[in-house]
Amino acid sequence: MIDNISLTNFKSFDNCNLELSNLNVLSGINGSGKSTICQALLLLQQYSRNLKETVSLNTETLSLGRLNDIYYQNAEAAFIDLHISSKGFSFGIHIDASQYKLDNDYADLKPIEKLNPDHQEGDSELVYALSKIRYLSAERLGPRAAQSVDHQIVRIDKHVGIFGQYSNSYLEFYGADSLDLGLRNHIDSPSDQLAIQVAYWLKDISKNINLTTKAHPETDQVSLSYSFDVSLGKSSDVRPTNIGFGISYVLPVVVMCLSASPGDTIIIDTPEAHLHPRGQFIIGELIACTAADGVQVIVETHSDHIINGIRVQTLKNVFDSDKSKFYYFELGTGKDYEAPTTIVHNPVMNASGQFDYWPAGFFDEWSYALNEILRLRGNSTP
Repeated sequence: MIDNISLTNFKSFDNCNLELSNLNVLSGINGSGKSTICQALLLLQQYSRNLKETVSLNTETLSLGRLNDIYYQNAEAAFIDLHISSKGFSFGIHIDASQYKLDNDYADLKPIEKLNPDHQEGDSELVYALSKIRYLSAERLGPRAAQSVDHQIVRIDKHVGIFGQYSNSYLEFYGADSLDLGLRNHIDSPSDQLAIQVAYWLKDISKNINLTTKAHPETDQVSLSYSFDVSLGKSSDVRPTNIGFGISYVLPVVVMCLSASPGDTIIIDTPEAHLHPRGQFIIGELIACTAADGVQVIVETHSDHIINGIRVQTLKNVFDSDKSKFYYFELGTGKDYEAPTTIVHNPVMNASGQFDYWPAGFFDEWSYALNEILRLRGNSTP
């Protein structure tokens, strides 16, 4: 598990050092720097696969532009550092920005060295930890009648794809596998098989829903259909394109959470996308159960329902609050700042699901809206 990440002169961060735990929740105003933490981890993962070679800013998982786009605008020294640590070992990259002209199109950068080149044991540990990262983008594949097959990503990397584009293929290949799910085991499921567990978690989000996959080897595609429990058994199959975005968007989230093993790190961006508040709450519960089972979860969210699902699992003693980190990001701008600068707050959740403080903007909009409604009602009273 990754215990810590630090960033220096990277995008809107001048100097940032974050402790990580089993469950890590990143929240904040749009454009405040939440995604930058995930991008730093993905850059480090890329570098760990090809040590001492270049780091590319634009890949399948990243679209960062060029050096000028990632260099903190008010940097006091001409370098960028990205650094993680675990179990007392550290690993990272140091980029000497003075080697480049910032106005040129440098999108492939050569780090000088690993930060601790003598710690071979630690490097191996952290390279392995980075290799276990699976990332799911907020921009996921919408409803499709069928999805393509990628044997490398599904069978070797054991991933649904960064856009969830191989979820069907993953379920077709691994759906019959029995899993040791621990706290993620759905209480109503008659089986520990992945596909059935996925279906029962989906039933909490969309009542009485079922799913079926079908391989089409002649076209290297896997189709998926849904049905619903009715009085005489099950309804006719329904195409994903007739179900809506919410189920298609959340399916890879559920599959990732259930298929992850202890020691894995999963990064999920906006798991609540297109979901009804009830579904968001359920996903919050599943995320908490996943972290409680030993999977490191990093989730970027704008949903108070996700947070409340985590808080409820804490109150049920399913999840230990000491294994959580909540970070709220805001962007410092205006006359007090020479460059846009991310400010990080760290509200701490206790065993009762309460936070020691609520930074302004930290899931408090409901209270503000309710107070405004009451104020306006009072003003309009005859």
